[in-house]
Amino acid sequence: MWKSMNILFLSNASGYGGSERTLEILAKHMAKKNKVTVFVQNEIHRDKLNESGICVIEADKGWIVKKIIKDLYLIYDEIMRNDGVIANTNKAAMYLAILSFFLPKRKIKKSIVFVRDFQWKYCHFIFWALSNSIICVASPAVKEYVNKYKVRPLVIPNPIEFKYKALSLDVGKEDMSTPIILCPAMISRWKGLEYLIRSLALIETDCQLYIIGKIVDEEYYSFIKDEVVLLKLSERVRFVDFTSDISNYYKMSTVIVNTSISDYGGPETFGRTIIEGWSFKKPVVSFDCGGPKYLIQNNVDGVLVKEKSVFDLACALQKILHDRNYSNMLGMNGYNKALQKYNVDIITKTILKELYETAVRNK
Repeated sequence: MWKSMNILFLSNASGYGGSERTLEILAKHMAKKNKVTVFVQNEIHRDKLNESGICVIEADKGWIVKKIIKDLYLIYDEIMRNDGVIANTNKAAMYLAILSFFLPKRKIKKSIVFVRDFQWKYCHFIFWALSNSIICVASPAVKEYVNKYKVRPLVIPNPIEFKYKALSLDVGKEDMSTPIILCPAMISRWKGLEYLIRSLALIETDCQLYIIGKIVDEEYYSFIKDEVVLLKLSERVRFVDFTSDISNYYKMSTVIVNTSISDYGGPETFGRTIIEGWSFKKPVVSFDCGGPKYLIQNNVDGVLVKEKSVFDLACALQKILHDRNYSNMLGMNGYNKALQKYNVDIITKTILKELYETAVRNK
């Protein structure tokens, strides 16, 4: 077993999403036996980390040169004080790449860089400057992406916490007057929400669709609201503002759906909402692209449908809503898979093992 370490996370992206939620889970569990510090920019992210008692250092916001230089000095000092560093975003990797010209080589060798989306900038420079770092990805989908830069990454999946007691498979279903299709997704074009809305119009079973997420594209939001009105679905579709804890929505839902597409910066690099759904024993449905394609075993622990196929999506959802035994089977198989492969304890140990071994090799 490895000794306690001082670990620095760099998580200074301006937005808040799956990458930040993943880091929060990892940081909290690593902090049980290690000293963890997170360099953070987003306010929601900061507040969630503070709630978990994690030591947080706030970045200066923006890209003004003076602020960037100040942040770089601050990060440099923190790296020198810590045993290892984990970069969680494109911006974090860029900062680490710049600092690689000033830091001792052994410090760069004791760093892990997670590539968590398909839209990284300055990849050639980052991977060249950080050639001695450990590059990690969450799924084979991202592995294919970074392979283009002649990088051979480790695949370490995103973790899931089983902190909420999942409802037994049939609890509440008899009491719920209407089944609920849940789609946790920011309102952005690459989330493919118009295909989900159109599929709802084809589903015979009376059901409600809940779309939960921050509006990041107002024009797209207007477009999909118009789709709802055009298809006469106003009584069946609910848009819910972003909330950092949607556990109650997972609990009351019948099925979880992910309709991210391979356009506009997509698809999903992993598919956090899928493993979150599994942790509540819920069946999941997704388009067959990106990370979800590698997460879901079709008709075993979820359903994969052809990307952008409204008809196939409607059929998959209809079957789950109609066939309780099938729905229960998918949910239980997904739960068992999440418990065995994506449990935060397993993922945390994997990352700590990599950090500790590199620390020992590069004293």
